[in-house]
Amino acid sequence: GSSEGVRAIEVTLVMCADHDLNASTFTARVASSARADLLHCIIAALATFSGSRHGGSPPLARDMLDEIAAQGRAHDILSARAARGQHIPGLGHALYSHGDSRTVVIAEAMPDTAEAAQALATREELTEAAIRLNLGKPNLDVALGTLARGLGLPRGSSSVLFAIGRMAGWVAHALEQRERPELLRPRARPCP
Repeated sequence: GSSEGVRAIEVTLVMCADHDLNASTFTARVASSARADLLHCIIAALATFSGSRHGGSPPLARDMLDEIAAQGRAHDILSARAARGQHIPGLGHALYSHGDSRTVVIAEAMPDTAEAAQALATREELTEAAIRLNLGKPNLDVALGTLARGLGLPRGSSSVLFAIGRMAGWVAHALEQRERPELLRPRARPCP
């Protein structure tokens, strides 16, 4: 029941806390290197996080999972999106060609309920179709959407959980960056 749901959320928050120099974490570090106060470092990170290719992606993955659960045709849904050239949220990851291990940890933490089992079955259908279509394996966005579906949470809750978990990482990175004297200033490369 509810204690299993709480445990699943706790595990998810830990899985979201830190992930190298992703876009929002790097933004927090840049703001910190400019000596912005901690609140503004977090605001800068949240602004970056809000994009549809970062923190805005889990609700899009949830919508796709909802569509698959309602229609039961993951292969057709994914192939149609791919044929239209649409971005397919929650599939593939630049760092994990063999799959995002965070998705496994979150799936294993899901409660033993009918709703969670149904959400995991939909995730499995999505995974099988994505692999057959060579679209990549599910990443954290699908894991967050699956968790939200399995716990019966509102649509936007997956991004909220992601942000709450990641905020711990942003604070740690901003404080660590504060100890360094240099201003982060990446160099632009001219386009070929």
